[in-house]
Amino acid sequence: MKAAMFLFSVLVLLSGCSTLPPGGVLYSNTAGPIYATDRSPNKKGKSCASGIPGLIMFGDASIRKAMQNANLGRAAVVDYEQTTVLSFTKYCTVVYGPRFDIPPPEE
Repeated sequence: MKAAMFLFSVLVLLSGCSTLPPGGVLYSNTAGPIYATDRSPNKKGKSCASGIPGLIMFGDASIRKAMQNANLGRAAVVDYEQTTVLSFTKYCTVVYGPRFDIPPPEE
């Protein structure tokens, strides 16, 4: 009985049920929202990172990089896309927004 309880506890702790975005070990292809406003987007930017989560990841999947890639002035909508094949994952941040018509805010 103790062994069964221990095994159950280990499985619950290692299940990763609280990780976002959802993904599979063998294959998954998911997308979803992160952020949205009432601004009307007319351009799309994308930035990606790839690798094996927990071991090695490389790339820049930041919102800032996605905005730079499309020369966006502001982010109106931010989504994500994730594809996993045999634990190799590609995670992309997709940003929609207006063109860079006005200067960006000073940092």
